[in-house]
Amino acid sequence: MPTFGRPTSATDGGFWVIQATDATQYEVGFDKEFVKKHLFVDPDPPVDIQAKATGLVNKINTYGHLAEAVPANLNAATLRFLKMKKLVLTRTVQGTCSICHEKETQHELICDDCDHKHKKPWSGGGACGDSGTCTCPTWNPVRGGLPAGHAKICAGFTVNDYETARALGGKLNPFGGPGGACTGTNTVILMDEIDLVTFKDVVVAAIKAAQPWNVNEKKEGVALQFGPGTAVTIESDDDQATFDLRAKGKGINVDVVRRNDVYKIYHYRSVIP
Repeated sequence: MPTFGRPTSATDGGFWVIQATDATQYEVGFDKEFVKKHLFVDPDPPVDIQAKATGLVNKINTYGHLAEAVPANLNAATLRFLKMKKLVLTRTVQGTCSICHEKETQHELICDDCDHKHKKPWSGGGACGDSGTCTCPTWNPVRGGLPAGHAKICAGFTVNDYETARALGGKLNPFGGPGGACTGTNTVILMDEIDLVTFKDVVVAAIKAAQPWNVNEKKEGVALQFGPGTAVTIESDDDQATFDLRAKGKGINVDVVRRNDVYKIYHYRSVIP
């Protein structure tokens, strides 16, 4: 299995210089949150696979408020699943309101009166999803959860467990920016199934196929097709059997923006079946 490693040189303002088949050079970068969410690297082979699995399961149980046990049969596929589930749970809203005792997912529901979202404090935004300009005095969710009249910015709402754990370790929440959270589903590219040359060739070919590009132009749904079995989707309530049975994709559709001469991949849109 070819190994890849995250393209750290192409994130946080850096970029790759990649030469296309016609000798044209392209400068390609990646949004750092995109890398963390959607470019998945398998765990390094552990010295103690039991200890590695136990550590992952402990985090899964903390972030997901679960009580999962360490699987009896441990191998590379098991560790891949556990790491991927930990990742989706770090992004799934996890806080609990000390006033209404609902999960943070309930605070993301749509209000039936104003059609806005109850925004969680750490992801920004105002009282609703309307940048603080909404004057709706009530909170009537379209489905389930919060009682009518529940304040849209709840003073008793706790930060999520993952963010707390990161803060205790002196680290920032990499998913704390706008759009950083998800609803319990995440699709990733399996980087260990793709060699580096193929990865670069596919990326630059997709950018070239979307020509022409104007400076600062954004294009949606640029197709990165790496081949069968290279894209997988995991849900926060998956067990390994359910995950293994889900069909894999051959790539993902992404959004790309051209900043001067750098093409930056910044948003996942959909899986390519």
